[in-house]
Amino acid sequence: MPRTTTAAVTLAILAGCGPAERPAPQPGPPAAQTAPPAALPTARGVKVWSIEDGKVVDRVVDPSPPRLGPEPRRVPSPATSATWIVFSGRPDGYASVFGSGPSGTGDYVVRLDTGSHLGFVRHEHPGNTCGTVVSPDGRLLAFAATDGNADPAVVVMYTVDDGARLPPFRPHYDQKARRSDLAAVRFAAPDRLLTVTTTGGFAVWRTVDRSQAVNVPGRLPPDSIKPNHAMLARAGFDLSQDGKQLALFDGGGITLYDPQTGKAGVTTDRVRSGGKLTAGAAAFRADGTRLAAGFRIGDESASEDLVVVWDTTTGKQLSQFRPQVNDKFGWTVQWFGPDHLLVRTTGWQSRVWSVENPRQVASMATFVFHGSPGDEMWAHQDRSNLPGREPPDAPKFLIHALPPLLGSNPTLWFTYRGFTAAVPLD
Repeated sequence: MPRTTTAAVTLAILAGCGPAERPAPQPGPPAAQTAPPAALPTARGVKVWSIEDGKVVDRVVDPSPPRLGPEPRRVPSPATSATWIVFSGRPDGYASVFGSGPSGTGDYVVRLDTGSHLGFVRHEHPGNTCGTVVSPDGRLLAFAATDGNADPAVVVMYTVDDGARLPPFRPHYDQKARRSDLAAVRFAAPDRLLTVTTTGGFAVWRTVDRSQAVNVPGRLPPDSIKPNHAMLARAGFDLSQDGKQLALFDGGGITLYDPQTGKAGVTTDRVRSGGKLTAGAAAFRADGTRLAAGFRIGDESASEDLVVVWDTTTGKQLSQFRPQVNDKFGWTVQWFGPDHLLVRTTGWQSRVWSVENPRQVASMATFVFHGSPGDEMWAHQDRSNLPGREPPDAPKFLIHALPPLLGSNPTLWFTYRGFTAAVPLD
């Protein structure tokens, strides 16, 4: 690179998928002028840093990087922005997109196979909500809400077609101690609401009158199961996508239940922790035959993380690995195709791990919504999803696709065009 003044010196570093040859030196301008960045048309990504202060001063990207894997399928979204998305179960089910749109800010419920808009719900509860869920038929929306303190205590439901609020109720509430044992809510069926307790129990309620149909008391110390509000994940439990299996942390592993009857089934192999075991996010594979769960071993001063995968028909452990997680506040695990797991740490960063031969095979640089149905990747995007590049009237979509072939450890982006190993320009 030609000599320049110190303040104008820049350094171009290839940021593509693999090594690239350094461009041949070119004759430069006089020393008193600033050298423009070299043109590198074969590089999929070039970042230009200032040597003086280390800041990125320019970025050159391939306007059409090759797509990896299948083209995503697009479902029109009524929301112009999405803060979070929750799914009702299967890929032909429903989703609630919380964000801004023509009706204001709230939950827009859509059918995933057609994109049809079922209704809009505006939250009116004065407390903070702790995880929204939508029923398998898309008819009801529910969430646990706080009631004057930091713990969820009240369950609030709405009818989606008209946004009407149903009478709230307080499951698992100790009036004498003025304390709730409620951890989270899910729908076990179109007319059955499932509530999970912090002590490892659960109950099933008839939505028509909020009467109790099933009750399984918890036997763990309080707060053994906690909702991960920051990640909208299932911490210590999960419900299979067909609603027929409930996985609950039992203190040393996972016990599977039939939520319709409350009958306990398979109990998994114990987790060999060698220290205090804290349950993290859990996730069923789409077909219900595999369960992955995260754990934290040790206390706040010295802890490590562990992911375990079991066969749900036998309870036998299939594999385990220790992900590199730096976030002590919460991280999630979800399936990414039938043979890989996404371990999301914070923000936009996730790591892809092989299950059969545990190792990291890729990274993901796209925001992940936990609980995506069908073991696919789901996102809410427009044509570019690059800040400052999308026009104000760009159409919004829920896009989804199965993962590409993995193994070369690239950094993947999931965009309107599909999976790529470089950021597209448009």
